[in-house]
Amino acid sequence: MGKKRRSSRPDLVRLRPWVLGSGSFALAFAALQLFGARARLPSAEQVAVLVLMLLAAVLAWRALRRGRAPAARGAVARNRREFEARLADAFQAQGYQIVPTGAGGPVDLVLRRDRGNFLVHSRGWQADKIGVEVLRDLQAAVVTRGASGGFVVCQGRFSREAQRFAAGSTLRLIDAAALRLLLQDGPARPA
Repeated sequence: MGKKRRSSRPDLVRLRPWVLGSGSFALAFAALQLFGARARLPSAEQVAVLVLMLLAAVLAWRALRRGRAPAARGAVARNRREFEARLADAFQAQGYQIVPTGAGGPVDLVLRRDRGNFLVHSRGWQADKIGVEVLRDLQAAVVTRGASGGFVVCQGRFSREAQRFAAGSTLRLIDAAALRLLLQDGPARPA
């Protein structure tokens, strides 16, 4: 029987943004209908308030859809050095050895496992979205250095073009969800 993952977020926050937006809109509409007559608001003002509330709900939904809130990033690391240290520890827990030299260019860490070297790019760790350019640079470094593959790590997500590029290369993408699993020292290996 699998272990249930616990979230630090309240149950209400885990609801889909459109559910929250629609619910907020319905509550605001009902409140204006009940209390609007008492406040003697003209119906044009009621409609304007509802439109503004709907706009706010749509904007909130779009912001949540684009990526995680910056406050959530603090849970992973306060700065890049701390992030790289946690990442190195997580890869070591997965059976990789950290090669002390060899970083530079698009490479932040060099890992070794099963006679193969793997290059890690984590400079975009705070980015909401990573594009294909980063992957092309790392793939070129993998080929130049004769490495077995590479990892691109971020706390956000990867563009569709980046995902397609990675599917045809030796690179593995570690997005927000995979990063959480990796930092928890889960049983699944990212390679």
